[in-house]
Amino acid sequence: MKRRVFRPSFHRATRRVFLRARLTGAAALLALVVSAAGQFVLPFLHEAPMPAAILRQTTEPIYKLLSQLNPEELPAYDGTPSVALHNNKPSFDISDFKDLDAYELYAPLDELGRVGVACAVVSPAALPTKPRGSIAHIRPTGWHTVRYDDLIEDHYLYNRCHLLGYQLTGENDNAQNLMTGTRYLNTEGMLPYEQQVARYVHETGGRVALRVTPVFVGDELVARGVEMEALSLDDGGAQVQFHVYCYNVQPGIEIDYANGDSKRTHSE
Repeated sequence: MKRRVFRPSFHRATRRVFLRARLTGAAALLALVVSAAGQFVLPFLHEAPMPAAILRQTTEPIYKLLSQLNPEELPAYDGTPSVALHNNKPSFDISDFKDLDAYELYAPLDELGRVGVACAVVSPAALPTKPRGSIAHIRPTGWHTVRYDDLIEDHYLYNRCHLLGYQLTGENDNAQNLMTGTRYLNTEGMLPYEQQVARYVHETGGRVALRVTPVFVGDELVARGVEMEALSLDDGGAQVQFHVYCYNVQPGIEIDYANGDSKRTHSE
């Protein structure tokens, strides 16, 4: 079964969201029109129903689907790249995903151009079939090209971090899937969880429900971190189950999350 990919786009002037899907043998198009009151109406739906999870999420403006986590209420970063939440159990409803083979959902960029929640059912059908291409032309909010050669092995402070890793979905230069994240967040925070999902899918051929949500504070352009939730669907989470918060930090460097500026910490 071919994967379904939903990529809404938000147009400020017309306040419309168009949700596109690629389906086996047919294309489904759902136009979501936002009224002046900020509510969605569903004028038409062609050919294929959307998963229940997506229908529920679109009853409120998709572009406001940012995490409800308050970073100020989370444990302060203590040198560990991530921390478990809710006893490491995902908060999504497994019934939303159990009948899906492969699909992806990307919330549209918000009014500041920031990314929102991204969801997927990762399965063999979703895995990439070609090498990853360039993403250098994407400039997520808060992006700066800055180096700290003596502090970071790969030199550059920021990566264009995929919310849903390329190795899991094959989704590459989608601006709704790329955020400004530190090298530390990308490799020490998110990557181990992505690899756990990838190993399970490759080794068992099973499916994993995955949701990744960037956590912003106010109008800041750089996320304080990301919330990652996953559960292996075919064994009820026996092999893959996690709910974590990964810190968007870089040891030795102080980040201004309002605009992405950075400097060495006083101890350096």
